Amino acid sequence: MEQGHLAPAIFLIILSLQNKKNPQKSSRYIINYKNYGFFWEKSVTFASEKVQAYSAGNISLKRRAQGLPPWDSSGHSFPFFSQDKRRIVMYLRLNHNEEVHTNANALPIKAFPHIMSILLHLHHHHYRLCGITRDLLPDNTLLFVSEETAADTQEVEFTFEFHFVEQLPTLPSDPKHSKAPKDSYTPVYSRHNICIWQNGALQRRQISVNSPSDAYAVYEETSATHADIWFLEGLRQELRIDTVFISTLSLERHLAPHGIFIFHCAYMLHHNRAILLSGPSGAGKSTHAELWHRHVEGTRIINGDRGLICREPDGSFVVDGWPVCGSSGICHNEAHPLGAIVFIEQTPDNQVIAENLPQHYRRVFAQLTVNHWDVAATAEAADWIMSLCTTIPIVTYGCNIAPDAPYPLLDYLNTKFISVGK
Repeated sequence: MEQGHLAPAIFLIILSLQNKKNPQKSSRYIINYKNYGFFWEKSVTFASEKVQAYSAGNISLKRRAQGLPPWDSSGHSFPFFSQDKRRIVMYLRLNHNEEVHTNANALPIKAFPHIMSILLHLHHHHYRLCGITRDLLPDNTLLFVSEETAADTQEVEFTFEFHFVEQLPTLPSDPKHSKAPKDSYTPVYSRHNICIWQNGALQRRQISVNSPSDAYAVYEETSATHADIWFLEGLRQELRIDTVFISTLSLERHLAPHGIFIFHCAYMLHHNRAILLSGPSGAGKSTHAELWHRHVEGTRIINGDRGLICREPDGSFVVDGWPVCGSSGICHNEAHPLGAIVFIEQTPDNQVIAENLPQHYRRVFAQLTVNHWDVAATAEAADWIMSLCTTIPIVTYGCNIAPDAPYPLLDYLNTKFISVGK
């Protein structure tokens, strides 16, 4: 058993009793490796002895059903009996290198750092990651996560529970893997790298590289607040690739109802305002962002490839960070007021290109992550885009790559819209 799999886990110490009449005697201790998802466990034994614990209806189980941890804010856990009343299960919070000796018959157990679970934070919204450890998360994602504490549990909106398996579920609600309701799923969308099924309000996705035959993950919602993510064990280390990891979470589905959309752009900050340089791949937005960074005082690049555009309750827009940045390598977790959106085109001379609202609307729609196959979601996105286009200055700018290319745009924005240089 590799320590790497145990180190960041929550441990179940299961006391196996030899005799119900003499509960103080124990044959030996057994560690079950189990993450905060609580619905999946992998039994690990000493001396070739294997035990599977089943919890009875008690306070620990009820807390789990409510999405609460099986311990209180002081770290005291709630013990429970297995159904056959022959085992006691206790959650223990252990410190690094602490050895536990409870009686003469117990095996010494080397404990490892405790992690309750991981929270992913995206613009005031919090998502729980279970069954996965920090060492598997991409470096950019680590900028957006924290360890969950007891005080955080009430703020979590959705739980993603990872399962590493040798073979992915082959059909929706495969009984060998799935805990989702066994009603029929309806195929609703398919392309080379994703297949989607719908079961009422619940959704299931198979995620691939180029075709269904090379699928590496299955995402399946089991309730309005929980989804299982089945990931191939042999590709476990590939989760450190940010696009692979983010693809498993279907986050655009969870963010859109909050008025938050992923936007393809170079996200710059200039004098405390966000300027988003957008356009299709190859348009030159990253190059132009670098020109601003080098030659225009007071400019930083927050993300070289993506930004989260967020509509606030008062109708204003801010841009927040996103844990994927393409090949730019530039990723920061920062939120700033949105000053302007600029669509970049390559032209011999530097010039603002006159365009109208419908043209701006189409350009925004093309660079926004929207589930186009979902009619209701697309309609909501359309209303959101119209609100954005009528609230935020949008400009189309033709430019070359000369060092002075940013200045005509900067002068135009200062004159017409937002005084970004002050």
